Amino acid sequence: MAPLGPCVRHIGHSHIGHSHIGHSHIGHSTGDHSRSRPQWRALQWPRMGTMFGPVVQVAYVVDDPRLAAQRWVQRHGAGPFFVRDHIPVTDVVHRGQPSTFDHTSAYGWMPGPGGGLMIELFVQHDRSPSAVTERFATGDTGLHHLACFADSVPDSVRRAAAAGLELSMTARAGETTFVFVDDVAASGHYLELYEPTAGLVGFYDMVRDAAVDWDGESPVRTLG
Repeated sequence: MAPLGPCVRHIGHSHIGHSHIGHSHIGHSTGDHSRSRPQWRALQWPRMGTMFGPVVQVAYVVDDPRLAAQRWVQRHGAGPFFVRDHIPVTDVVHRGQPSTFDHTSAYGWMPGPGGGLMIELFVQHDRSPSAVTERFATGDTGLHHLACFADSVPDSVRRAAAAGLELSMTARAGETTFVFVDDVAASGHYLELYEPTAGLVGFYDMVRDAAVDWDGESPVRTLG
């Protein structure tokens, strides 16, 4: 989901060591926490991707975003993660009916070929009708969506309808409109679409840049 507001960093957890995790495939060696990836600084967001735009994020439903973020740091070398609690979301419409969407998300960067992509780990705090509760029962976790930077959300929604993909949910977080297109039957997940506004791209860049030369200190941080 789209984050909201300025990014004020607050240390949420203490250091987790990485010396026991092998990361040689992404430039790590045992005991070396360096994550220098200078090519990220010059990386431009791609203009090509799926039929809706480039995939920039993979998101999972989890029980506890902070604990899940710790696991991603330890097991996959992602991070650091930035957590925003109870993100204010307005104008929620699920399958044509007004609803609410109270959720908390942790956002971190996963290194990989071409610069990597964002990982979102989130939980919905209630059972209000949404693109989460229509598929995930209480306690269920797993892949929820791929997020794409769409040139135009309305055009993308029309393109989805023409392809037989239904619109599950629309909402706003601050100035960002985001929608969930239901691609579960064919692909096993939703597609989240939003336009790459300056504020949204700035947030992505902040999360990505935090991973450059990150030494493993403060792997989970709370956004104020």
